[in-house]
Amino acid sequence: MSDQPISTPDKQFVHLHVHTDYSLLDGASAISWAPRIKDKEARKLKSDLVKMCLENEAPACAMTDHGVMGGAIEFYEEMGAAGVKPIIGCEVYVAPTSKLVHDPSVPHIRGYHLILLATNQTGYVNLCKIVSDAQLRGFYYKPRTDKEFLAAHSEGLIALSACIQGEVPRSFLDRGEEESRKILTQYLDIFGKENFYLEVQYHGIEEQKLVNRQLVKFAREFELPLVATNDIHYVRKEHARAQDVLLCISTRSQLDDADRMTMMDHQEFYYKTYDEMYDIFGTEIPEAIPNTLRVAERCNFQFRIDKTMENHYPVYQVSGGTTQADMLRQICIDNVKRCYGFELDNPPPDQTELAETIRKRMDYELSVIIKTKYPSYFLVVWDFINAAKKKGIPVGLGRGSGAGSLVAYLTGITNIDPLRYKLLFERFLNPERVSPPDFDIDFCERRREEVIEYVREKYGRGSVAQIATYGALKPKNAIKDCARVLGYPPAVGDRMTKLLPNDPKLTLAKAMEIAEFKEFVEHDPDAQKIYNEALPVEGLNRTTGIHACGVIIGDMPLDNVVPLQRSPDGAPVVQFIAHPCEQLGLLKMDFLGLRTLTVISDAIENVRKNRNISIDIDRIPLDDKATYDLLNRGDTIAVFQLESGGMQTLCRQFVVETIEHIIALLAIYRPGPMEFIPTFVGCKKGLQPIVYDHPKMEPILKETYGIMLYQEQIMEVVQKLAGFTLGHADIVRRAIGKKKMDIMEKEKLNFIKGCKETNDIEPELAEQIWAKINKFAGYGFNKSHSAAYGMVSYRTAYLKANYPQEYMAAVLTSELGNAEKVTFLINACKDMGIEIRPPDVNKSDTNFSVDGQNIVFGLGAIKGLGEGASNAIISEREKNGPYKDMVEFLERVGSSVNSKAVDSLVRCGAFDFTGYKRSQLLATIQDAINCAASRRKDKESGQGSLFDLLGGGEQEEFNSVHMPDIPEIDSTELLKMEKALLGFYVSGHPAQKYSHFFNAYSSMDTLSIQEHGTADDGVILGGLIKTVTKKISKKSNKPFAIIQIEDLKGAVECMVFGKAYDDFKELLIPEIPVFVTGYVRRGDEENSPASISVKTIVSLEQMIQTQTNQIHLHLFEEECSENTLKSLNGLLGKHAGNIPVVLCVRLKNGTTVFVETDRKYSVLPSMEFTQDVADLLGADRFRIKGNREVPPPQRRFVREDAQKESSAS
Repeated sequence: MSDQPISTPDKQFVHLHVHTDYSLLDGASAISWAPRIKDKEARKLKSDLVKMCLENEAPACAMTDHGVMGGAIEFYEEMGAAGVKPIIGCEVYVAPTSKLVHDPSVPHIRGYHLILLATNQTGYVNLCKIVSDAQLRGFYYKPRTDKEFLAAHSEGLIALSACIQGEVPRSFLDRGEEESRKILTQYLDIFGKENFYLEVQYHGIEEQKLVNRQLVKFAREFELPLVATNDIHYVRKEHARAQDVLLCISTRSQLDDADRMTMMDHQEFYYKTYDEMYDIFGTEIPEAIPNTLRVAERCNFQFRIDKTMENHYPVYQVSGGTTQADMLRQICIDNVKRCYGFELDNPPPDQTELAETIRKRMDYELSVIIKTKYPSYFLVVWDFINAAKKKGIPVGLGRGSGAGSLVAYLTGITNIDPLRYKLLFERFLNPERVSPPDFDIDFCERRREEVIEYVREKYGRGSVAQIATYGALKPKNAIKDCARVLGYPPAVGDRMTKLLPNDPKLTLAKAMEIAEFKEFVEHDPDAQKIYNEALPVEGLNRTTGIHACGVIIGDMPLDNVVPLQRSPDGAPVVQFIAHPCEQLGLLKMDFLGLRTLTVISDAIENVRKNRNISIDIDRIPLDDKATYDLLNRGDTIAVFQLESGGMQTLCRQFVVETIEHIIALLAIYRPGPMEFIPTFVGCKKGLQPIVYDHPKMEPILKETYGIMLYQEQIMEVVQKLAGFTLGHADIVRRAIGKKKMDIMEKEKLNFIKGCKETNDIEPELAEQIWAKINKFAGYGFNKSHSAAYGMVSYRTAYLKANYPQEYMAAVLTSELGNAEKVTFLINACKDMGIEIRPPDVNKSDTNFSVDGQNIVFGLGAIKGLGEGASNAIISEREKNGPYKDMVEFLERVGSSVNSKAVDSLVRCGAFDFTGYKRSQLLATIQDAINCAASRRKDKESGQGSLFDLLGGGEQEEFNSVHMPDIPEIDSTELLKMEKALLGFYVSGHPAQKYSHFFNAYSSMDTLSIQEHGTADDGVILGGLIKTVTKKISKKSNKPFAIIQIEDLKGAVECMVFGKAYDDFKELLIPEIPVFVTGYVRRGDEENSPASISVKTIVSLEQMIQTQTNQIHLHLFEEECSENTLKSLNGLLGKHAGNIPVVLCVRLKNGTTVFVETDRKYSVLPSMEFTQDVADLLGADRFRIKGNREVPPPQRRFVREDAQKESSAS
């Protein structure tokens, strides 16, 4: 990019007022589609700013988004790559008074517009400061600066007077020439005459003609240059409609709405050609055209990125005359004993070889770290991790390739021994391809923010910020948004998007290659209209967000390097995404909140409280039998990374025996390498031979049974066979993984040559090995990452196997906000034999806690109790012991707990320990409150001691509550109260008594539907109707219903439309058991909840009578007396029908005999029949074999004319 004057052939013009899509739903101009859409054919259908500049042979172009600079580096790189000079600028908002004034009565309080362009590095820094300050301190509806701040930061900037919302033109229109002259003088004082340009525009707006005449007058009066601009909001004229659609999306309005914001009255806000601009200004203001070139010549700012990048990493300050490298080395040496159990310089005789290995590896790594100038980086990371550990904040073992560094292990940055697990440093920091190291650190989710706050305090608040993200209008979002903007109900857009896969690479152009979608769009006028509106807005930036874990840290205030904006809570956020920040030399750290670390920490605390045992999780044995037994049973629910159904099966098949096995399973259970699972398991069990292509590969691949599972193994194979250095081997691995064909072909030749020279391996065999390397390098997993997470998996399995109650209590606490997951976990606990008990004021903590062998609900889970009341109850109990009864409880906690809170405590069972019925306790709450208040008053007046002298009976008589003799509340109602207050059924479940029937006839339960249900598949589900919501369709004006069906595993929403509603509306009654048959439905978003589109609804009684295939009755040999069999014969005769009965007789020797009865004993099953069986033989002595045949999968789209043809036939 040249600093020389721009050549000025005829018909050249530079656009200096340009809004990209980083103006968010205001600018519809993409900078370039190249980095966003990889499909070249799809890109041909779209226009962008780069393409327009090239078509018009523009020598330069500016970017001036509204109050932000988020697209600056993308703009700089894409324009530069196309040979167009990029000009970095911003259209800022200038407050009419101070930016700190928020008085809505002040005219134009939201700010006047002003264009600022950076001419050099100083100008860019000042622009960043102006934009950042406006966002962080001047925000009032808009990010506003003021003239005082502009005056202090005007160096290196060119200012343009902006559109008619600029202060100079607006003051002329509102208050006349003299006031406008006064404002112009102020700006000239700020920027200087040579740096202030009067901007003329014409978009067909009459006011602009008046303003332009006045600006020409001012130009002559003050000898100021005029510059012509077009306020670009979209790329081509025909895109005015697309920009209008974006405005509607932004303002949540529809195109047909009256009085909405629109720019359609004047469709001139596009990238105009030289001829178009000349037609407007060439005759009356001819100098305004070439002046755009003069401005462009002056704007020579260049980002210092890539090879010109300056390092802005934070600097760790050392004292005492030592260097950062010396301090890092000493920390490593000092921690050898902690990590390996001996001093590096004084190892025991049997550890001298290990000590020498440690020293060599440490010295090598330190030499690379020092050579690449990263000692300070290591110390920065060590410092905040060390600070977190001192505060008791759980820190992860490591993540990614950083676990391959011995220096990281010794300093405590990671907690995985790279020597034991054969992890490679070069995978992390390659001396032959130096790129910044990247430690991603896991912290306890609950306390992650404390670590970030420490970093802010350490390096300065202005030097630490989070990172912006930008959400583009993806195809499905574009369709849904455009459908809404066009006034269609949500179902119309949903119908289109459900035909599209959840493919992140999908484009609307590619979507037309999907037969069903293409047919729908071509034959449905509404769909065609929506598609055509969505096409031009697809891919444009729609929203801004905040990176989930990324933090930028610099060696100076960040607004010297990057623009900042504010988060919803007012914290600073870098406007650039992560990669540009790194390009500019800033340090990006990922402070990840890992819930599992919180779970482990809570579980350890639960063990301490419940068993008085202190666990050092870093010192647990890695050969614990109970842990491996648990894994090999597949009992891995809530075990980190191993809880999926597929992982449970794999653990059972594989037979896990070591931590290395866990590490391998995490690496192989992924798309790609999963195809090798049968071979992996077969080789491990000796059912298949382990094959090594060369003897030197055996030591490398032995632990994974001949399969190149890890990236590190690929690197070692290349090193051992072809003589490559590990650094060179890592370059090969990266090239294959990123499919860089030119490098791959070159390295293949190097490998074949190296194999021959190093190990005399013939080219044919070398080619065969290279083919495998080529295949596995694309699949290979980072062993460092797998080892770190494998250790976390082991730790969670260890805690579950040895301290199941304490561990599951911690897991339940971590999922409290997820009702479906808590329900699932409660059921899992019951399967483990762990009882989940309701809250108890004498046992409960704030969260789930453990009482002996049981888990107790926390007080914090009770709706309406409040954190203050919960803390007061626990605090008083810890100080003065358990509560005796409700009155004494109220006496001790006083006003901390009000009557409503007491009512909630009683209803959910928190006073069940008293032995009274909940009905009795509810009836006497007010009496108990009065009695407690009386007791407190007596004690305060000194009368308490008199009553204390009386015996227990007399004391009760003087000051107690009489409990009425009333029946307990119905069990169903008790469960409802628990569910209402806790969000879950605890002491039972209303569906429990029907569970056998639900299991007999349902094709899937609610949990299976949510986890495995595929859209449009048929399903039968039995459960209780939990809720019924009846509505009227706005489109058809017909009634429909939304019901929730609940079973023991959870709940699913069911939609009852049209004929289904008409036929089965009489069954839509809450709390009754039913079976629904229909089709699974899912939203477009990944992991969206499943629902059911209902086809039929059947009552339980009807299901039993019509869908039973066979009845099994279970008997024991010793009870098959003549009387029992006679009674059974009579029972079967009473319910005679056509469903066969099988007797399942358990003999005394333990075997079971199945007796198919004669047809004369067939029955007509019913609820009465099952009750009669229970009365005769006992509960749970029958099994129903039900019909579970589901409807065939439903086609997603059927052409309307095809439907008509079908109905006609």
